[in-house]
Amino acid sequence: MAKFLSYEDRLEIESGLKEDLTFTEIGRKLGRDRTTITKEVRNYAVEQCTGYSAYPHNVCKYRKGCKRKKVCGPNECKHPMVTVCKQCESLCNRFCEQFEEEVCTSRFKAPYVCNGCSEVKKCTLTKIIYDAL
Repeated sequence: MAKFLSYEDRLEIESGLKEDLTFTEIGRKLGRDRTTITKEVRNYAVEQCTGYSAYPHNVCKYRKGCKRKKVCGPNECKHPMVTVCKQCESLCNRFCEQFEEEVCTSRFKAPYVCNGCSEVKKCTLTKIIYDAL
């Protein structure tokens, strides 16, 4: 048996994660131990700080209901046309005294990545993504 995972194996892992398969199921498909799959995913997953459409990356716990405006100051704000801070790509979180970081708990349990999450396309939190490349 080959010692290293091939590119095709990595593509199969990525596909399995998107299908929400367990490491054991992915391992069976590849003829590998689940710990090999776990190590691969944990070692080569990367953080992505992305949002979606009009909502940029924002990790504030209160972002969904926040109505605060110009927290970064009228002279510091890089996006004066944005109506509320939750839509600002600036650094409003650094200046807001109510800011509390929210971290998705899914990152700390198997599969440790957001690939199979149904909310990933609507999420503004920091994501962990396994990419076969």
